[in-house]
Amino acid sequence: MRKTLTLIGYNDNTLKVWKSQLEKMFGDHIEVDLINLNGNYGKQNITSDLLVVPSFSAYLLIRELVPLSTKVIFLKRTLTSSSFERLSEYKRKKLLIIDETEEMAHQISMGLLQLGIGFYGIECCGLNNYMDQFDNPHFDKAITFGIELDSEYECLNIGHTVLDLDTLIEIGVDLDLDDSINYRNVKLEAGDIEPLSQGMFYILNKINRCESSVTTLMKVANAGVVGIQNNGEIFMYNEKLAELLKFDSNYLGLLSNKNDELSQIPFSQVIKTGEEIKETLVRINGVDFIITVEPIVHSGNRYGAIAIIKKFDEEERKQHIFRKQLIQKGHFAKRSFGDIVGKSERLVECVENAKRMAKSNASMLISGESGVGKEIFAQAIHNASKRSTYQFVAINCGAIPESLLESELFGYEDGAFTGAKKGGKMGLFELAHMGTIFLDEIGEMPILLQKRLLRVLEEREIVRIGGDRVIPVDVRVIAATNKNIKHMIEDNQFREDLYYRINVLPLTIPPLRDRTEDIQLLIADYCNKINGQFDMSSDAMAYMTMYEWPGNIRELRNCLEYLNNLGKKRIELKDLPIQSEKVYLTASHFNTLQDEVEQFLLLELYRNKEGLKKLGRRSLCKLAHENGLKISEQKIRNLLIELEKRNLVTIFPGKSGTVITELGMKVVERNF
Repeated sequence: MRKTLTLIGYNDNTLKVWKSQLEKMFGDHIEVDLINLNGNYGKQNITSDLLVVPSFSAYLLIRELVPLSTKVIFLKRTLTSSSFERLSEYKRKKLLIIDETEEMAHQISMGLLQLGIGFYGIECCGLNNYMDQFDNPHFDKAITFGIELDSEYECLNIGHTVLDLDTLIEIGVDLDLDDSINYRNVKLEAGDIEPLSQGMFYILNKINRCESSVTTLMKVANAGVVGIQNNGEIFMYNEKLAELLKFDSNYLGLLSNKNDELSQIPFSQVIKTGEEIKETLVRINGVDFIITVEPIVHSGNRYGAIAIIKKFDEEERKQHIFRKQLIQKGHFAKRSFGDIVGKSERLVECVENAKRMAKSNASMLISGESGVGKEIFAQAIHNASKRSTYQFVAINCGAIPESLLESELFGYEDGAFTGAKKGGKMGLFELAHMGTIFLDEIGEMPILLQKRLLRVLEEREIVRIGGDRVIPVDVRVIAATNKNIKHMIEDNQFREDLYYRINVLPLTIPPLRDRTEDIQLLIADYCNKINGQFDMSSDAMAYMTMYEWPGNIRELRNCLEYLNNLGKKRIELKDLPIQSEKVYLTASHFNTLQDEVEQFLLLELYRNKEGLKKLGRRSLCKLAHENGLKISEQKIRNLLIELEKRNLVTIFPGKSGTVITELGMKVVERNF
């Protein structure tokens, strides 16, 4: 049933503004009647639930029409934010406030003082005597509120006053409509007002924020919530509770023996003792529930209790999901194909094959020497696949003891073995559900465990150690190895059937020595990542380019990390930590020279290593002719460019000639 309210005033437009405020705040819950004391209001009795008047003198005019049982509120007025801004310009002025009556003018003046306006003086008058003030003015500016004066004197009309915040709240409380105020921005909904009591406005907003947060939590909580007062009256509950206990969601009443759904919850015990009851199993209407009851205590006083109710079987089914959400932090692929550095033909072909394989769900076996970047490829494949939004779980099969590897992969139940965690543990296959599991160094997996892995790949389901529950898993398997699996099969160290199960899509990553043209790119890329502050001499760069790199990219990065920590701005050949290793400065390397003319040019430049004379294309061409080699200057130019690309010579601009590098001298010394 709608509440009724009668508003008293002196101006139709002002009354309409106040009515609009109330309707905006309380909506269809309220019906507002208006009485303009300057109009013909009929002198009929007022039968509303609530009477709201602007002043005591206004109340006296209609007192005989008001029953003694009618609640009366004397309203307080304030300004809208826009009116307040306009009036703020006159903070340092003496003001004349003109209102419907002098009493109302004094009332709004007190409000202005609270808002910080009028400290330099305020004079007040009503519409019946304002002209007297202009005869001998003691003010700087005359102010009216929604009233246009028929006067030759200039007045500032800043707009109608509005109902203040505490009046709106008092109306809501008196009409039992306080719920309509909760969870809302009262300042905006009431017409963007400037509250006279900033303290009340602050407290109301704070309470509303808290209540809104509680309401939101109750809505999103995947559990039933019900709260009762000390007398057993329910004061809050959510829809989930009505769903779980199957009772009328509109029910609000007292707990009694008739309420079978709620009477079994130990509210009375918690209210009496003030001690919580955590996660106790309660059967209600034949269904098992996990119930926690907490007392409501503030400042040493008990105000009731709140129960949180969950369905037992739902909680059991969701355990592995919740655990996965807790554990999966860190189980994601960081790398993509854009992180793979290199432009060599072999690497580009390998990357293109991997991109095509990423579109499939079939198992993969990535082969390659240690340090070539097998896991980077696995992460890139995962991130380019349809499973990229799910977890990427990696495990090194050779880094975990055999006794622990099985429990890590497949998990275990509570009490499965001595030392098992209470409650059991989820395995990595469960954790990787809908995503990718990367089995690095799969060649190190024990032969007995290989059989169980094969079954998981065939059946797509696992059983935890010590358990009997079959758990389906949807996982893509990417395995990696640096061993020759076929040789291991011949030696009975790897199951042939497992090999064919994981080797559906084989991918072989080339070693660094087979793509030496990528070495300089890798050096530049990693130096940029570690903020390397050094340059390399041509001899040092050539040496690194020709080095075999048995540890592949991992060894190259370690080398660069070492060089960066030397603190030198220029790295020479002698600074390299790999000088003692085997380098391709052998005859096989020298034979990469295209013909005898290249050998001749390198030998002549070696003989002139002290730079006794400048050897340019013309001089070298003349020496070639003298030794019976018929070759043009242009051909010599092209051959010198090829030798420079291999860091064997350095061509200087102009007529400075060409000289042999330190690396070129080592080649000549070792082969002649």
